Amino acid sequence: MNILALDTSMGACSAAVLRAGDARRLEALQVEMPRRHAEALMPMVDEVLAEAEIGASELDLIAATVG
Repeated sequence: MNILALDTSMGACSAAVLRAGDARRLEALQVEMPRRHAEALMPMVDEVLAEAEIGASELDLIAATVG
């Protein structure tokens, strides 16, 4: 199962991909920023997907914080 996790609450913006399978792999980015999460989030998602060597169509689950 490949999971994308997003967090834009509080003073940081984070994106992470857990790539499951024979070799589990976690790629994550976090940037401290009080504002402008919406502008930073999608480039971060693109970067962690590229690092995990998967495409968005290969994701099984997307998780996001609320708050």
